[in-house]
Amino acid sequence: MAVVGCGHITRTVHLPVLRKLGVEVVAVADPDEANRQQALTWAPGAKAVPDVGEALRTNCDAVLVATPTSSHGPVGLAVLEAGRHLYMEKPLAMSLEEAAMLVRARERAGVVAMMGFNYRFNPLVERVRCILRSGRLGAVRRVRSWFTTPVRPMPMWRQARASGGGALLELGSHHFDWVPWVMGRQPVCVEAVVRSERVEMDWAGVKWELEGGVRVESLFSVSAASDADGMELECERGSLRFDRYRNRSVWLSGWRWLARVPGAYWWRRMRTVGNEPSYERAWRAFIEAVQAGAQVSPSIEDGYRSLRWVLAAEESARVGRPVTLE
Repeated sequence: MAVVGCGHITRTVHLPVLRKLGVEVVAVADPDEANRQQALTWAPGAKAVPDVGEALRTNCDAVLVATPTSSHGPVGLAVLEAGRHLYMEKPLAMSLEEAAMLVRARERAGVVAMMGFNYRFNPLVERVRCILRSGRLGAVRRVRSWFTTPVRPMPMWRQARASGGGALLELGSHHFDWVPWVMGRQPVCVEAVVRSERVEMDWAGVKWELEGGVRVESLFSVSAASDADGMELECERGSLRFDRYRNRSVWLSGWRWLARVPGAYWWRRMRTVGNEPSYERAWRAFIEAVQAGAQVSPSIEDGYRSLRWVLAAEESARVGRPVTLE
């Protein structure tokens, strides 16, 4: 594996997980010397290089791209054109044109390309999907979702939309992926309000409609009071709710419905890298797909769909009306 982008998430999550799973990291690439040196503490045998071009000259089979969002397009394209498997941190790109370019490049290369939508692999999210697919709660009437993080120091690129910042790109992209995945329905219309409170576009309120007329209300903020990430559904025969930061299980119609995972979810969460079990499970899925030569979900096609709705929400906020996409 080569790792391109050695910022906080790489050093605190990706590299520790890769080391745990026995993946050999042969190169760490970042223009910042300090980032490279810190990354080497988790990959002491790796070659430290400044960019993706140097990383691709090593004997890597696959590449993690965890660079600032503004460089996802060109860096991802270089990886795919070199015929390497790709694990791309979200969001896929800055524009739909860049995203479509990556999708086509993946098709030409015939490699495995996975999006870093790791929360699909969270046991509580999986359990909600299972409950809904079982039909025991009947038709879904209303959905609320939220993803907020408290004020934290952030690099300059995350403070401006032009370089890839903003609550919709950073947090909303996750929900525009896993909420439709959980529901089994794609969005058809979106309406959004965006505010800039501490940094640019750091708060967004979104109303979106899924196929079949199911309405979703979402809140995203990188300047909130605390961490929160979950959803609440009102259904024909009951309701369910979870927050992966605050709940040990999915709560179903007022009764605690334990997620079917080995041991207690809370205990497992506290013992895993980043206090989030989905990171390791996502990497295992990627590694298994590479070894088997099979495609994987979430794919970069899923990344394209998520970005499409992030950009539609931003357009809605800009023009002051709902945006419908076919």
